[in-house]
Amino acid sequence: MLDRLERRGHITRGTRPGDRRAVVIELTASGRVAAATIRRAVTDLEHRALHGLPADAIACLRTALQALTEVSS
Repeated sequence: MLDRLERRGHITRGTRPGDRRAVVIELTASGRVAAATIRRAVTDLEHRALHGLPADAIACLRTALQALTEVSS
């Protein structure tokens, strides 16, 4: 995955001063644009999927998803 992102110019890899074993990964300008585009698409999808649900139902769903995320980590 990182190789593909690097080939597409979305990230750079470097070393951390004092620890050549550590790899520092940074987003490039195009990586930041791609990340923002993805965030907007996910937000739009979320709005369309949850449109019409009561606010308390959405809050419950978010709480459940957060709990599942924490269990999976």
